[in-house]
Parts: sequence; structure tokens; C-alpha cells
Amino acid sequence: IDIFGHPGDLFKTVNIIKSRYPGVPIHIISFSGGNGLNASLTNYIYNKNENENFIKSQLLLCGAKDYNHIYSVNKNFISDIVYNNSLKKGIIDKLIKPNKYVLTKYNIDAYNKLLNSKTFQELQDYISLYFSGYDKDDYDNIVNPCNNDNFYACKNALNTTLVVYTADDPINPEGIKSQWANNSKNSKYNASIVFPHGSHLACYNSLKLDRWIDDLIIEWLEVNK
Repeated sequence: IDIFGHPGDLFKTVNIIKSRYPGVPIHIISFSGGNGLNASLTNYIYNKNENENFIKSQLLLCGAKDYNHIYSVNKNFISDIVYNNSLKKGIIDKLIKPNKYVLTKYNIDAYNKLLNSKTFQELQDYISLYFSGYDKDDYDNIVNPCNNDNFYACKNALNTTLVVYTADDPINPEGIKSQWANNSKNSKYNASIVFPHGSHLACYNSLKLDRWIDDLIIEWLEVNK
């Protein structure tokens, strides 16, 4: 998973797979923006009172963030370029414009606000305000998986879950919050780790451009058979 979404949709997708392939272990691996959806699913499963076997494992690679404060601390030049240029443009071009018909039918003024967003945070705020389908409190509790100190992947995990950060990630220069780390430490099922190097998804071992994060995924699946 590498993109935003609603945990209810992913929950339904998992149920469809489980019904078609009974007994097959399901592992959900996400990175970057997809970690929000993966972590939201953790809380969704928790609130649904599902058992520990609903899915086999979850692996969240290269950070997760509170949607209300995506880019608010430890700002730097690289982060500014990535967020307010590359990522903002990518979401508008790949998600918003292709869905123009649906979004404008719902709220054309809000759609135009999305297109004219000056920052990535402003874009995210408009999305949550006008198109999430929830009021503010419900949005934070259901769709925003890192609301304040409640990183649900650490706090409410019901299956084996690993959250991976890199210390030099320009997308997450602030790293993992201390409370999230404490939630992880006190969790029966979750662990969190911060690697010293890897940037955002690159995670190269050497100049040969082989990636340690690929090895990590394979090892994760092997130990969680």
C-alpha cells in the first residue's frame, strides 16, 4: 500500500480475500503515505473486536504522521521541496484531477480549493474537512491513525506489527514521537525500530543500489509464516 484511503474499504477487501482463499495468511505491507491506511486498519480492527487472526501481520515502512501536523516541526529545505512541491503536485495530478467528476458533483468550491492549495498541509486539511465524510472528531479517531499521541499501529495492534523509521528521512525529520515509542514498548504485538540511514524509501546498502528494505520485507514474511 502506498497511498491514502479509508480503513473500511481495506477491511472489506481483506474480508473478500479471506472468503475466496480461506486459511491463507494475509500480510499487509505499506510504505510512506500508505502507512496511514495500514495503521488506520489496525484501529478499525480493534474497534470491530476482531480476533488476533484477522490478518497475520502488518509492516509499516518509512514512517507515519499525524495528518493534522504533517509538516510542522523541524522544517528543512529538502522537506519543503518534497512536501510543498513534489507530493502536493502528485496528489493533485494523480488523485484529485482524475476524480474531478465525482468531487465537483459533491462540492465544486471545495474541489477548487484543493487545486489551489498553497501547501501540502493546506491540501490535506481541505481533504479532511470537505471530503472525508466525517466530522473533525470522528475523522481523527477513525481515519487519522497518528492523532496526537495515539499512534494506533503501536497502541491497538491485535496482530504482529512492525513500524520502521529511518533517522535521516526528510519526510519524517522529527522521527517517531516518544509516546508512540512508549505505546509500542507496552504493546503485546507491536515493535518499532529506527534505522540510522535509509532516507525515505531508498534504503540502499551500497553504491550497487541494493536495498536493505527489500531484504527486511522478505525476512519479515519468513518469520511470520
